[in-house]
Amino acid sequence: MKLTIMSATNQIHEDLQPCLCIDDAVSTLFNEAIRLRKVFYNSRFISVGNSPAYLIYCLNYLNGINKDESNFLPSSSFVSCLTSDNQLLWKFAVLNDNNGSELSKVQIENFRALLKKKNLSPAAIIKQYKEKKRKTTFVDYCESGQGLMSPIIMIIEWAKEENTLEQVLQAINCIAYKSSYKRNFPTKKITLSYKGTKLKIPLNSYQNSAERIIREYFCMDKINNINVRLVPSYKPEDWKSEAPKMIDNDTVKYIKNKFDKLIMKEQNKYHSERLESYKEARNKGKDYKFNFFSTNTGFSKQQKIQAVDALISAFNGSTYQEFTKLTPVLRNGELGNLIRTELKRGNLDYLFQNSKKPRTIKELIILLSEKSPANNNNNSIAK
Repeated sequence: MKLTIMSATNQIHEDLQPCLCIDDAVSTLFNEAIRLRKVFYNSRFISVGNSPAYLIYCLNYLNGINKDESNFLPSSSFVSCLTSDNQLLWKFAVLNDNNGSELSKVQIENFRALLKKKNLSPAAIIKQYKEKKRKTTFVDYCESGQGLMSPIIMIIEWAKEENTLEQVLQAINCIAYKSSYKRNFPTKKITLSYKGTKLKIPLNSYQNSAERIIREYFCMDKINNINVRLVPSYKPEDWKSEAPKMIDNDTVKYIKNKFDKLIMKEQNKYHSERLESYKEARNKGKDYKFNFFSTNTGFSKQQKIQAVDALISAFNGSTYQEFTKLTPVLRNGELGNLIRTELKRGNLDYLFQNSKKPRTIKELIILLSEKSPANNNNNSIAK
């Protein structure tokens, strides 16, 4: 079944011809983003090239930073894979363009400037890990691994000059959605061989439904359709000029909007159902000493139900006149602990795109009261 898209022009429909159904792609990548956030908790995910770009966009949205372009590296493969048939050893050589010569000093400086601008210099990666325990995780769709390893080798060479290589290696991860055509693709920590140096690189490779979606929908080599590209190409021969900006044509906007609506709808539903089930479970409980509805905390059962209902309404874009008066109730006991845990993990950041993120219940209530969360996209998103 092919998707028919209503648009002022037929261009979007033509752009998405390679896709069986864009809704399937969006839903699959959303579920994969949820999984990655759990498996690689507190990671900063970087899209290496265009293939995983919409997956990273989804992760950005979940983190409340859907306009942040620093987590996208332009497509720029400048290393050659010499061996890829060994699951434990990857051997690479540096190339410039197609003539086999090494990168020039000017090219290296320009690409490092791009990395620095995106906070991907060795110093920035190390600082993030030291201060926030946040690893930088590079993501790509791989056949030979050349695209994924290109920026990593650049960062490794830079770190060697600054004598921070070991610190950088502790602070990075790699995720490879391996091509279903590659049987001997590495599946775990590998040895990267480069210029006579052998380094252990953490690698997590997957061949799942997300790999299929990335390969069939957004891998530029497969679909050969520039109009669905989110991340521009930036080949070494172009490094004399500034890297091009992210692509934002009508097709890209359409796909992003699909992600925005699905994420807002599914996340609001998840949190609403969790609060409802929490309320019902505590309502049926017999032990009231540490129960959600315990009156020892100074709040009645009716007040607590009212507070939960108000929070659920706020998630779904509705307003509540006396919401701020319920702050003490929401901060109390088991319910308060539940909300604090979600805030600490950043699981409610999607409600506040590109703005201040609440980290306390008081901040959450104030921000929800000031602006209906659904208005960050449109009021229909959560409905």
